[in-house]
Amino acid sequence: MSIWLKTARKNRLAEITKALSLELEHVGDRDWLDSVSIFGSWAKDSFTGQSDLDLLVLTKHESTDIGELECIGFKLDLPVDLVVLTKQEYEEKLAQGNPFFQEIEATRHQIWPPMVLTLDYTENR
Repeated sequence: MSIWLKTARKNRLAEITKALSLELEHVGDRDWLDSVSIFGSWAKDSFTGQSDLDLLVLTKHESTDIGELECIGFKLDLPVDLVVLTKQEYEEKLAQGNPFFQEIEATRHQIWPPMVLTLDYTENR
């Protein structure tokens, strides 16, 4: 793959990630939302012009209304496939060795809430 194509792909992924993060910031009450991650071809940098955007949506509670999230694909002008589970359900599927969810876990990139890196410069004595 040429340098130009690699750069174009990285730029497109960064553009989609930023747009998705901004859209998530405009979702009303997010108290029910634990995290949103990209997985699949977009996370593995193997997407094409025909690829949908796979999103893992982990919630804090069952039977959450995700109506606002279902519209994100229209706003991004991209087909979106949502996998919605509570965080507990997701962890149980991983513990059961479910291959689909193990693949998601191995490749996913969390986009919301934004990951914050904190460094502790205190010296242990």
